[in-house]
Amino acid sequence: FRTWAGSLLAISLLVPRRGNGIGADGGLVPTVKDVLTAVSSQLGNTPAVCKSSYIHPLILTAYVDDGLQKQWNRIVRRSRTRVGLTREENAMLTFLASATAARNHR
Repeated sequence: FRTWAGSLLAISLLVPRRGNGIGADGGLVPTVKDVLTAVSSQLGNTPAVCKSSYIHPLILTAYVDDGLQKQWNRIVRRSRTRVGLTREENAMLTFLASATAARNHR
């Protein structure tokens, strides 16, 4: 559950703000370090532990490669509803499945 919560929190911090170095709220786009600090604070652990154990690595890789926002927007629009999950949880599950499949086809 901590990995699910950490990954979802990381995406929520990364996705809405990505683009041109300026966030949707007018602030700067967070760095991976900013996100690790925020997630670690929420989960009560260190940034290093959160990175290695509580945030799915494909999320950070997609963010650093500048593809997370584009993938996320496409997935949210097409994400099917799964009973018991929020729209964001559905999208994260779809993102991780598609990113894993793409990675395995390389």
